Amino acid sequence: MIEENVEESFSDWISSPQMLVGLSAILLSLCGLFVSIYEASLMRQQQRASAWPHVEVGSSFSGNSVEFVVRNTGVGPACIRAANVTHRDGVRSDWDTLLRSVTAADVNPDSIGYSFSLISGQVLPPQSDREDLFALEADDDTELRPVRQIQRAVRAGELNVTVCYCSVYDQCWRTTMQDGLRVMRGGDPSRHQSVESCEGVAQSGI
Repeated sequence: MIEENVEESFSDWISSPQMLVGLSAILLSLCGLFVSIYEASLMRQQQRASAWPHVEVGSSFSGNSVEFVVRNTGVGPACIRAANVTHRDGVRSDWDTLLRSVTAADVNPDSIGYSFSLISGQVLPPQSDREDLFALEADDDTELRPVRQIQRAVRAGELNVTVCYCSVYDQCWRTTMQDGLRVMRGGDPSRHQSVESCEGVAQSGI
């Protein structure tokens, strides 16, 4: 008898107009909270998308010259946190070391005229013009030999340039010159690997 009275009292209480109004208000408040959280998430995604950088690393060859270039084709600035150049899976400390590695120390880097720019720690503006990382144009046979050796190493996949960059929201990506070349040859179009940070990317003096 007592249990029946308790059940009837609870049923009357839960079905009372005041309780139904209160529960409806709580439900509406929860729905509003979820909508606000969802809208805030969408706004953050839109803000990040409006500042996405997109760095491309490429190479340019001619009969007597070779260039490695970089540019930001995205809509936001690219903060270059790390960059390196490798030859046969070994990180080279700078362009002089790379030349000695590619030419098997057959060429003295001081005897050839090449130009380069440092990008580590730089910020590339959105839709920027391409910037030469490394450029060598042969004026004589002494310089033509390393030009051709570098071109062969790139085509063989032995020489690579890696760049790790981040957006203003600290979203980071890693891309390489060889990734771009694979796309040009009809390979996987996924050229940019999302990474937590650039701390694990080896550094060269480039």
